[in-house]
Amino acid sequence: MHGQGEGEVGPDPLRAGVAKQVAQAIGVSESSLKRWCDQGLIETVRTAGGHRRLPVKAVLSFLQESGHPLVEPEILGLPSLTAGAGTRSLGRAHAALCEALIAGQEEAARQVVIDAFIAKHPIHELADHVIAPAFHEIGRRWGCGDLAVYQERRACDIAVRILSDLRRMTKSPPASSARAIGGTLEGDYYCLPNGLAELVVRQAGWEACSVGANIPVDSFVQAVEQQQPQLIWLSVSFYRDADELVSRIQALHQAALPKQTPILVGGRAITTAIRDQLPTTAFCNSMQQLDEMARSLIASASL
Repeated sequence: MHGQGEGEVGPDPLRAGVAKQVAQAIGVSESSLKRWCDQGLIETVRTAGGHRRLPVKAVLSFLQESGHPLVEPEILGLPSLTAGAGTRSLGRAHAALCEALIAGQEEAARQVVIDAFIAKHPIHELADHVIAPAFHEIGRRWGCGDLAVYQERRACDIAVRILSDLRRMTKSPPASSARAIGGTLEGDYYCLPNGLAELVVRQAGWEACSVGANIPVDSFVQAVEQQQPQLIWLSVSFYRDADELVSRIQALHQAALPKQTPILVGGRAITTAIRDQLPTTAFCNSMQQLDEMARSLIASASL
């Protein structure tokens, strides 16, 4: 994946020589690979010269749907599978991810997450049971003085890069999909939870696009008015003043009111007191709940 641009496998996977390598990566014959492409089971794109290309995300989507194993992922530019990766529990995965992030071992951390993804775990499960627990433990150790600040910051940077890889590996929703936007409000610099929320909403079938982290509420409102989304998510990991946060969320509600656009709010900083002041807001206690809500809303939004 790295260095190949937009997640594509090589310069032209279905031309002589390269198709054989792709077939080897997924453990099938070259003729089977081409037949599946001809049948539309694996998405292909045409180059200006009329040749077909095979994006990595199309290959992975086919493997997840068909149950075929990924035998040699390194051929696709992905980390090599570790022994027993397909059956490793998410609990063990979170512990392995935590240690890799603390040590600054980016490839090992990437391997843990991608192994779990290839093993058909949806993004919300990776978020709730692998990434969040790993960072909870990192935060605990940092709070106890067992980790340096740089180790915690480095872990966040590595995780953000891994999310970028996951985005390139996930199947893009159709161009006609309903639009969702989201982000964090001013003062909240935590981009990792927001990035996970974007991926979860995207995997639920939305054309999801984050407006970023640390966004002034006036600018967020402007994004709502200009982009006319049919769903808004708000990630809240930090705020300085609870009343100010409530006021900002209410401003978002006012912007969403003309179209009756639902707003889904979640994050570790959301307290019961804040919930009580926003009785009409839908709150998500986990990425799984975000996934469930996003999926329940996509059908009506697409009408």
